[in-house]
Amino acid sequence: MIIDTPPSLTDSTPAAAAVRVESGGSHSPRQRAGLGRPVLLMVAALAVAAMGLGAWFLMDEPQLEPRAAPPVEFQTALGERISLPALRGRVVLVSFWGETCPQCERQMPAIVQMQQQWLAQGLVTIAVATPDLSARKVLEFASRHALPHAGGVDPTSEIARQLGPIHVLPTHVVIDRQGMIVQRLAGDVPTARLEGRISEALAGG
Repeated sequence: MIIDTPPSLTDSTPAAAAVRVESGGSHSPRQRAGLGRPVLLMVAALAVAAMGLGAWFLMDEPQLEPRAAPPVEFQTALGERISLPALRGRVVLVSFWGETCPQCERQMPAIVQMQQQWLAQGLVTIAVATPDLSARKVLEFASRHALPHAGGVDPTSEIARQLGPIHVLPTHVVIDRQGMIVQRLAGDVPTARLEGRISEALAGG
């Protein structure tokens, strides 16, 4: 069992915005009400977005690896569905990424190259975006990196909950041919280390 986790969260930590609303002043009650409502609505919208993204980083700790991967079903930004149980017999790399994550941008070309190199050996890679990203942004990311799939979406954080916890971005989850989660690598992982973990899983039979 190997779990690689960086000592601290980098620039991908979700931030919560706080707005201070004060009473008093020279404005009439009607004027204050007119200005206050848009501000409160904006604060509520920001809070909802922050909670949705933050759900990825506040998951309960699951069992330690290795453990059986849950029978999750991935959905791409184009509406395609990929069932994890249907991929039994292959090695699956699930990579969780976010928009404000330079490490995700740096690592994705190497992941795509590994997919091409080890496709015949049974490697399948699936990139899953944070729940705050629209389908358009996910498709842009998939197109920019020539991902083999259109890019996975996780609007309810259910995939992150089942395969998590996700404390840092990117996080890579390696699932072996028997459907067991065997590796978890988080943060700015060197390409050689990621290649080594996947190669071990492919060689595992």
